[in-house]
Amino acid sequence: MNLYEFDDVIFGVDHTWSNDYCLGITGFLFSKKEQLTRAILDVGGKEVEITNWHARPDIEKMYQTSGHSIANCGFAVQIERPARHEFIIHVYGTHKYSNKVTLEGEKPSIPQIFSNIPDGLPLFGKFVDEVNKNKLSVLEIGSRIVGALSLSNRKYMNEAREYVGLDIYEDSNTDIVGDCHQLSKIFKNKKFDAIFSLVVFEHIAMPWVVAMEINKVLNMGGITYHQVPFAWPLHEIPWDFWRMSHYGLRVLFSSVLGFEVIDAGLSQPVSIHFRDAISGQEDMPLMTSYAASAILAKKIGNIDNDKFRWNISLQEVLEKDSRYPPKTTDTDKLK
Repeated sequence: MNLYEFDDVIFGVDHTWSNDYCLGITGFLFSKKEQLTRAILDVGGKEVEITNWHARPDIEKMYQTSGHSIANCGFAVQIERPARHEFIIHVYGTHKYSNKVTLEGEKPSIPQIFSNIPDGLPLFGKFVDEVNKNKLSVLEIGSRIVGALSLSNRKYMNEAREYVGLDIYEDSNTDIVGDCHQLSKIFKNKKFDAIFSLVVFEHIAMPWVVAMEINKVLNMGGITYHQVPFAWPLHEIPWDFWRMSHYGLRVLFSSVLGFEVIDAGLSQPVSIHFRDAISGQEDMPLMTSYAASAILAKKIGNIDNDKFRWNISLQEVLEKDSRYPPKTTDTDKLK
């Protein structure tokens, strides 16, 4: 930790990170004498206001103030700024050649191969609009408020005819405590017009079972929305089981389980950096990945338990034009 004190202001930096175009800082900031109203970081003329504040009970215990609260003095901020790299290259042949090189960092571009991938970010807005416009009854799977940055989703659907929150643990935002693998048992005589979850399916041990259960408690023509992480750190361990692309979500909510996909896509491009150098993977940070995927689907049929079987053919599950790439070359690999 780096600690700085100036004019009764305490500024602590816990961690920093950077790449070619961003600088990230996490820490804490407060005044001993008064409640701070704004905080702006200036990096090379680029000003960014800190807006992501969170509780730091460890710091609150360490310092005394003049009566004002410093409960939410923790912060995280990301500042876009190009890095500057200077190095000397030595080249050997008959003679030795040396030259100083100066480079400015840049953000990797998204390659053309990804140009047709649909954006999954707007799909939640479409789901919410349908709920409010048609005053639908809604079931949220995973309604519990988890952590300081987690918020209730009820406020988005204030025109819903009914809103029921389900979670495996009780809290103020949860109406029914239960296991989503057992939806049809929990709601024996009840169905919903809309069912959704936000970053929940990665924590579900058997998501294919939950997809079937959603079909059972969803009205015919009802809609379902789910957002999941695709490239994301391990979290909520040991119950962090899955990562799914929008292609995987299409399989999960496929026609054999009684669904029709309205739309599915990826969102929030990311770069993946190894912490240690790995030979042959030096260009990994230049390859494009995505933080999240999402799907919006509707129920078009019930599951026929007499006909449905797990050992169906791959062609029955996947879309007609879907195929595994036969080979990957340096020119067509996904970057």
